[in-house]
Amino acid sequence: VPVKVVPTGNVASGSAISSITSNVSNVTLYGEESILDGIKEVEVKINVDGLNGDKTYQETITKPNGVRSMSDTAVTIKVKMEKETSKEFKGIPIVFENLDTNKYKVKASSADETKVDVIVKGVSTVLNKLESEDIKAYVDLSDLTEGEYPVPVMVTGKDLKLSYSSRTTKINIIISKK
Repeated sequence: VPVKVVPTGNVASGSAISSITSNVSNVTLYGEESILDGIKEVEVKINVDGLNGDKTYQETITKPNGVRSMSDTAVTIKVKMEKETSKEFKGIPIVFENLDTNKYKVKASSADETKVDVIVKGVSTVLNKLESEDIKAYVDLSDLTEGEYPVPVMVTGKDLKLSYSSRTTKINIIISKK
């Protein structure tokens, strides 16, 4: 399975991650097939809080629950940093998530609240490869029932080296019975 490096924390202002490389890209897991079938990747978190220059991390690969052994248990990760720039992507559609669609339907209270403009920060080489389709804006509607609610807009993207934020922080939605 692939080893996925997940940066946590916020890098120093004005800096951005230009590349993350690791000496181990895949690990072989050993264990019961029923458990292994459910494992698509193994995450290794690195703390990039306040990082403003290149850094090499030596990290332990945490063995997933139920796995007897792994081909590798340690990984060396190199993070390269560059100057940060930003780019705006206009009109990203908002996706409604975690609503019980068997019982309810949802709509934004106005047409203006169905799309958001997203500011993405990172290094120019990575930003220039990013397409609007790689960005996802969504609202989490779990535990909501009939009614009108202001909900926070969340933004994420395909490339974890970039940071994403929406110009609109909240939208009003109306949930009604089907």
